[in-house]
Amino acid sequence: MNLGAIKSPRDFRDIQLVQVQAPVIFPDEYLPDISEMPKLWQNGFGLCSSHSGAHFKQLQEFLDIKTWQKLSPRYLWIRTKQIDGVPLEIGSYLRAIFKTLQNYGVCDYDLLPNNFLEDPTVSLQEYSDFSLITSEIDDNAQPRVIKNYAFLNDLSFEGIKRAIYQNKAVLLRIMVDKSFF
Repeated sequence: MNLGAIKSPRDFRDIQLVQVQAPVIFPDEYLPDISEMPKLWQNGFGLCSSHSGAHFKQLQEFLDIKTWQKLSPRYLWIRTKQIDGVPLEIGSYLRAIFKTLQNYGVCDYDLLPNNFLEDPTVSLQEYSDFSLITSEIDDNAQPRVIKNYAFLNDLSFEGIKRAIYQNKAVLLRIMVDKSFF
């Protein structure tokens, strides 16, 4: 059963974080303030990969320009489902999320809102409608492309802690099933 993020197939072309960042000594305590990050509702659909990708980019934007810009997980979802190779599957690969951020960026939330909060009857098919993306929306997303991404190869507690300290955030896939709740 799949409830969201799908494990990315191994790709030996992936850049590992350890290849581009030297280890550092970090403090005993590190508490980043991300308390202002908005909560997003998935309406029971496995959209966590696009929601976490939009949050990840929001945090990057905040660290760069010191203001919160609400970004659209719906845009990220629709664009990612075009390239992930599993368009009918609920959920997606984190690699595909990063590839979408690299190729397209992500638009302002108001241009393509995550409207489950306003209308919980919206179906996944309606949410995923590619025809909603206009050239104006793509143009708005383009300045928020990422240059590159790297995979965290050290998944130990210390490795994850180091990656968060050095990069301020990491995007991790955690296997969740109904017994998780």
